[in-house]
Amino acid sequence: MFIIDMKKDDYQFLMEVSPTIFEGFIQDIKVEEDKFRLYFENYASYDKFDTNYNCAIVHFGMINQAFLNETGERMQRIYDLMIYAD
Repeated sequence: MFIIDMKKDDYQFLMEVSPTIFEGFIQDIKVEEDKFRLYFENYASYDKFDTNYNCAIVHFGMINQAFLNETGERMQRIYDLMIYAD
């Protein structure tokens, strides 16, 4: 099982920008204290989430192929915190 955490305000930001990131995963999100914890049953489901997320960064967060806009920079910071958290 794979688990990622995100802050409540980060989750709300992502839902405003691109709710399709969480398409198919809403039922797997649990609220614990002030964070959202997303559970994945297997690597394939995590991989789908990862693909959704990175596609959203490309679609909503890029000025062009080389540069992120402000939304993309925040999305990338959130992603890094989720994936590389201790």
